[in-house]
Amino acid sequence: MSKFALTALLATSFGVGLTLPVMAQQPVPTKPSTSVIKDEPNPVVGSVGDTKVLWEQVVARMMVDNKDGFLGSISAIIGQEAGKALFGNPPKNEVTISRALALKALREQPTQQVIITLSTMLDEEAMRQEMLKQNIHVDDKSVSDFLAKVLGFMRKRGQIPANVTDDQFLQQQGLTKDSAIKTMRPRVFAGALWEKDFEQTTLGHPISPSDFVQARHILVMFKRPAPTKPEDVKKDEQAVLEKIKKIAEEIKSGKKTFEAAAKEYGEDGTKEKGGDLGAFARSAMVKEFETVAFSLKPGVLSDPVKTQFGYHIMRVDKLGKDLTAAERDEALEQVKNRGVQTYIPKLRQKAKVVNLLQALAPTGGGIPGGGQ
Repeated sequence: MSKFALTALLATSFGVGLTLPVMAQQPVPTKPSTSVIKDEPNPVVGSVGDTKVLWEQVVARMMVDNKDGFLGSISAIIGQEAGKALFGNPPKNEVTISRALALKALREQPTQQVIITLSTMLDEEAMRQEMLKQNIHVDDKSVSDFLAKVLGFMRKRGQIPANVTDDQFLQQQGLTKDSAIKTMRPRVFAGALWEKDFEQTTLGHPISPSDFVQARHILVMFKRPAPTKPEDVKKDEQAVLEKIKKIAEEIKSGKKTFEAAAKEYGEDGTKEKGGDLGAFARSAMVKEFETVAFSLKPGVLSDPVKTQFGYHIMRVDKLGKDLTAAERDEALEQVKNRGVQTYIPKLRQKAKVVNLLQALAPTGGGIPGGGQ
């Protein structure tokens, strides 16, 4: 099973930059008062609030989810330490090690795979606790539906050939349907938590069709001459404003359609699509742009709108109520996929997540109990 194949699957399906699913992220740990892990066979290696995660739980999880990664980690640590023992000063003729000592060596010098496994477990526990508090329930069908939705988005965009089934495509990514569902489950949990938070703290109401629009825009970018003197900035902004006003006049007079003007004058990646931004949800755009977009009536050309990028003019083509449920779903997932990336670190702090393995600096000592 390839978790990083799922990372690519999510990133390409939602058309965003690389956004790791929750289980592939390493949390920024809450620094413990001490980074020393108790020298015992099964010490605590992490915690979420009062809930402890033991070393043997991490090992057991790796043996199920990433056995190859676990064996590779053990081999790397044993090989490194054996090399030091056999060819160090003074060199040893042979090295023997027990299972317990091998695990101790790995715990003292955790590999990235080990740290990520613990990070995954801590994230899942933090989400489980928060979902209980928020009374949020996510069943297996919801996860299966999410996977189907992702594959549907990709098929719509031509990323899955028509003659390739979903199962065949997943196989090409090193996945089965069951392993994909299992790997995506934390992402669905995180998405459900983010959505509840989004409704409460950003929208102030449950998500509805009124939180979506489909629009076009034409952007003329600021040039920002260097060195950036205040008078030069003001001159540049005025020139850009005059240009966007002339473009708007050409559209209003009927000299050019909005689409044709976008292709001729637009200065961003939407120009070849006639300025089409597609459907988007609230918070997907910068505030100045969003405020105007969600106040326009369909077909009406906006006044020039200034953002950090330059001046825009825009036109709403469809209100949320006129979009299909699938179009609104895809637009929401675009926002959600980004939102999860900022929500999870906040949740870690709120849940008091501590990852002792990540805070532990690798040691340079030899294998405990190495033979002569």
